[in-house]
Amino acid sequence: MQLRNFTITTFLLLAILTSCSNLKKVNQNNEIMLGTIEEKTFTNKGGKEINTIQDLYFKVQNGETYFIKFMSSSISYDQAKAQLGKKISVEAEIIDGLWDVPDDNPQFAQSRTGLYIVIKSFTPIIKKKD
Repeated sequence: MQLRNFTITTFLLLAILTSCSNLKKVNQNNEIMLGTIEEKTFTNKGGKEINTIQDLYFKVQNGETYFIKFMSSSISYDQAKAQLGKKISVEAEIIDGLWDVPDDNPQFAQSRTGLYIVIKSFTPIIKKKD
């Protein structure tokens, strides 16, 4: 009887631990980062600036800046622009790939490439008044 209870308890613990580790894997590539959204003039792949187009970037507190790929993000361009210059916390994934087209369409070789972030969620940081 004790062996049976021990076996059942062990099985349940293994099931719980396995399900918990699976939950962690879902967001394994996501990072929580603090920083600000910045606006920069669009620069095409050839290095020419187009003054009529503005791109938005996320500048992390350590100084690194990442292009924000809105077609894959949960935040819209307008939502991000409303946070311009304000400190926010984001849950995001850093990816090395195509900026201007979906990563599953590599035939569009004219896209800018490099590190970018996909923002899953964001939270404005509100300073407490003294």
